[in-house]
Amino acid sequence: MRRLKIKNKLKRSIILLTFIYAFCAFIVCFAVISYLNASIVTHNVSQANNANAKTSLKEIPNFIISNMPVGAIDISFSYDDKYCTYLYNSEIYVKEIGTNKLVKQISEKSKIEKSILMGNRNIIMYFCISNSKLEVKTYNIESGIIAEQKSISVPKNSSIKSVDYSSATNLIFINLEQISRNNEIDSIYYLNIMKNVKRIHSGRRVNNMLLANNSLALYFEDNNSNLYCHSKPIFGVKRAHIIGCDANDNVYARSLDDKSIIYVVNNNNLIKTQRLIDSNFAGFYTDKNNVYVIYKNYIINLISNAKLTYNSHLKFMGMGGLNVYFKDNNNHIVRLKRTI
Repeated sequence: MRRLKIKNKLKRSIILLTFIYAFCAFIVCFAVISYLNASIVTHNVSQANNANAKTSLKEIPNFIISNMPVGAIDISFSYDDKYCTYLYNSEIYVKEIGTNKLVKQISEKSKIEKSILMGNRNIIMYFCISNSKLEVKTYNIESGIIAEQKSISVPKNSSIKSVDYSSATNLIFINLEQISRNNEIDSIYYLNIMKNVKRIHSGRRVNNMLLANNSLALYFEDNNSNLYCHSKPIFGVKRAHIIGCDANDNVYARSLDDKSIIYVVNNNNLIKTQRLIDSNFAGFYTDKNNVYVIYKNYIINLISNAKLTYNSHLKFMGMGGLNVYFKDNNNHIVRLKRTI
């Protein structure tokens, strides 16, 4: 009997000790888990704060190209928003967007009269005239290679009036004017992918030339603002000024008699007319996929009717791939996200 009592007492002591050890183990585990959890939370917060710090360091600065020369022309922004190019004092400047770094400065013995940054690649086409020779050259920004594409004999006293090209057809059209005995004679030259050259005698003054994206259709105005395609007049359109084309080769021209009227033509046909709600525009812009109306503080896409507003102290300069570019009062180039 006594042995049984001792045995039961020992059993109760073991059970009690087991509960005590289990409770202590629970307390220790809880403390360890709490510490680890606190460490993990603190680590995550630290990482988040570091991420925010990195993001703040990568914020876009107030300007991306500083001190743009007042007399700069042919200002363009690359399709990937990496480069800004312009022609100033017969020299081409290539600047890296965001860093303001001068990547390349191109000068030639002959005067550089025109430069074009291609819309789908980082290649500049530029044109020089000297001693009755028109030189067509390219500069590949990525490779740094300058290549002469073609040298063309042209009449004396010729100068470049306008240039247009198509990436799809690989055609370049060059409108040259020649002053002879106080008379202006315009001729159009076109250069194909095989570097063959053909001269077109228009028989009239050629103004504001535009080449379609996907065909040989060439549009231009004469000195009386009559609109032509394939050297044939477009009936139903009177006194118009070409402003651009879209991806479907529809060409847009504004009426010179009614500022609110936009003609849309394709080949020699008038497709439709559009009426602008606000005719107090500052200008027009095309990237050969869309046509835009530029106002003092907003832009309208004529194809989609999308609208982008901006501060009226900014001056519209052009578009890249994802951004729209402006010049501020300090001649700095700034940008806004492209939503049109």
